[in-house]
Amino acid sequence: MEARSDSSQARSGDNKLPPPAAPKPRVQVWFVTVCSTILIWTCLVQLFAAGELWRTRIFTGQVSRFSAPVEPVPLPPPPLPPARNYTSNGILLVSCNGGLNQMRSAICDMVTVARLLNLTLVVPELDKTSFWADPSGFEDIFDVRHFIDSLRDEVRIFRRLPKRYSSKYGYKMFEMPPVSWSDENYYLKQVLPLFSKHKVVHFNRTDTRLANNGLSLPLQWLRCRVNFQGLKFTPQLEALGSKLVRILQQRGPFVALHLRYEMDMLAFSGCTHGCSEEEAEELKKMRYTYPWWREKEINSEERRAQGLCPLTPEEVALVLKALGFDKNTQIYIAAGEIYGSEHRLSVLREAFPRIVKKEMLLESSELQQFQNHSSQMAALDFMVSVASNTFIPTYDGNMAKVVEGHRRNTCLRYIFGMEKLTVTIATCFLLCSVLLLLPPSSNIFNRLKSNLTTTDSYGSKRPREKLLGGGLLATEFDEESCLSRYDQPSLRKPSPHKPSAYLVSKLRSYEKLHKRCGPGSDAYKSATEKLGLKPGNGSESAGECRYIVWVPFSGLANRIISLVSVFLYALLTEIVILVDQRSGISNLFCEPFPATSWLLPRNFPLMGGKRRDRFFDDRGNSHCYGTMLKNSAPNLTETSIPSYLYLYLVSDYSDDDKMFFCGEDQKTFIGEVPWLVVKSNIYFVPSLWLIPSFQTELIKMFPEKETVFHHLSRYLLHPTNQVWGLVTRSYNAYLSRADERLG
Repeated sequence: MEARSDSSQARSGDNKLPPPAAPKPRVQVWFVTVCSTILIWTCLVQLFAAGELWRTRIFTGQVSRFSAPVEPVPLPPPPLPPARNYTSNGILLVSCNGGLNQMRSAICDMVTVARLLNLTLVVPELDKTSFWADPSGFEDIFDVRHFIDSLRDEVRIFRRLPKRYSSKYGYKMFEMPPVSWSDENYYLKQVLPLFSKHKVVHFNRTDTRLANNGLSLPLQWLRCRVNFQGLKFTPQLEALGSKLVRILQQRGPFVALHLRYEMDMLAFSGCTHGCSEEEAEELKKMRYTYPWWREKEINSEERRAQGLCPLTPEEVALVLKALGFDKNTQIYIAAGEIYGSEHRLSVLREAFPRIVKKEMLLESSELQQFQNHSSQMAALDFMVSVASNTFIPTYDGNMAKVVEGHRRNTCLRYIFGMEKLTVTIATCFLLCSVLLLLPPSSNIFNRLKSNLTTTDSYGSKRPREKLLGGGLLATEFDEESCLSRYDQPSLRKPSPHKPSAYLVSKLRSYEKLHKRCGPGSDAYKSATEKLGLKPGNGSESAGECRYIVWVPFSGLANRIISLVSVFLYALLTEIVILVDQRSGISNLFCEPFPATSWLLPRNFPLMGGKRRDRFFDDRGNSHCYGTMLKNSAPNLTETSIPSYLYLYLVSDYSDDDKMFFCGEDQKTFIGEVPWLVVKSNIYFVPSLWLIPSFQTELIKMFPEKETVFHHLSRYLLHPTNQVWGLVTRSYNAYLSRADERLG
């Protein structure tokens, strides 16, 4: 090769070959080789370690565990953890209050407190005096021996209080309710000293007595361990719960509906929507029956408007239909007796005939031992809810939270546990070392990222533009700034409605307009400076760009529909939409336009000081269009155009306010005002279709009228990363394990 290169170079005269590439350093090649070898051997070791699990099927010719059912083989009980050796500072006796799941959470907290203070815990007492009047003890619901043994390496637990500390022997026990939501400092500084004076301290209330956040990681970990490992139902409950799940699964996929429409819930919350006057009075009397229920006089409508009421059975039927469930859906009602009995369930049962309860699936003899034991019945509902294909709570109570935690824990174990086929930290470190030594030309990280952004949850490759709504969304965004913009399409079915090419081009043009005229631009600065001109000089203040400021009103749903309506108007009239950021909209949704902001700057002239009060004086505002018409303002011609115009488009607006939708008013007056400020809580898109000058554009943008909100909401409303984290958390807990995606 060298001789041929030399002769070739001699024949070519001055033509020179490029210098040969520098060889890789031998140390680098050696390091890659060693790391790769170690990586391979580590994987082999792990595979052989997993051989115990697989050898009977792979090497003995048996059928794989994934292709045929295998009879369960009883495993020997795991060895007990070594008991923790510590000097106890005293004995903690606790009496839990509330329903089963509230008491369950409290037990986790009290074990954690006992560990923090180095105490000896007595097996907790369960509530027998509340509304449920369930005489069940701890040993009737939970496996006491398992509870004590599984936590022996953390806390010493007595089955019962030693006799010498019993009141029968004249011992006076110190009782106290710990302060709610207390942190470690409270227990260390205020509770622990009590044990030096009183050998035994009795916590007579345990609901939410330990803070959720701000605790050290080991304590939070112990909480989880108690909940997911320490608290195991009795063998009798486990057997019946498993049978109940098995019956449901044989009938097909099922939804567990925690229909929290029981008498105690309605009385406690004061929610009487849909109840008769007699029922509302009955619920009110019940509140006065229990002195520890603090609120007695409750305004049901206010409570409902605040979103603090459970859904009624009729509302549940609407929600399930909206989610895409049909009449063939099997629904298990995980709840006690529904208030109003079958009468209140009639609408729900008509919509979903396959509604079942445990009383319908099990023999009466099987349930007889659990009758009048509501906590044991709740344990059966708990097991079914955790095992369901879809779990839907109608109220964000203790049951919903505890079931969510268990479903998430089960899901994480399933995904990351992979039986014994786990990858160690050392393996990951070696793998990263090899990847970092690869030459830049391999571009492996870019290809990995590309694969992630073009593979949907169905496992199929989808072009990037498909992930962005078929071209509906702009591509200039940083993906990390708004994860939901790229994740949402993979979590739902592809839209059956494709945006028109004209709508897409209109949106791209509008984005350029917003970038040219948005906050921080010269055009915006000039427009705000001219706002100080005297009224009637609006034509002089008109600059290159016009603006519309959206002022939110009412609840979130009203804000969403009014925001979409205002944006459509801005799109039609080519004016820049700005959002009053004090509404908190920036905490909910990402910026919709690339390289600019739709948030109204806080120093906007009309929003400062006393002027702001006048500005929000609704119809009393002298710049309100309806007020101007009502007061018969002299000729509203171009010479009298104000610098800004206030539009009151709220549900109780007057006929004068509705003149906003008059084509002539739009053409001769409103369309000339530099600044429009609109306060709205309604969806006024249909009214825009009635304005003749808008109809042609609307038909070109939306050949199907009913798709206006569908497309514009998908374009505008993408949850921020913080909100998206909460959304995906609920999705993973409740919906990700579903067998079929309906909506």
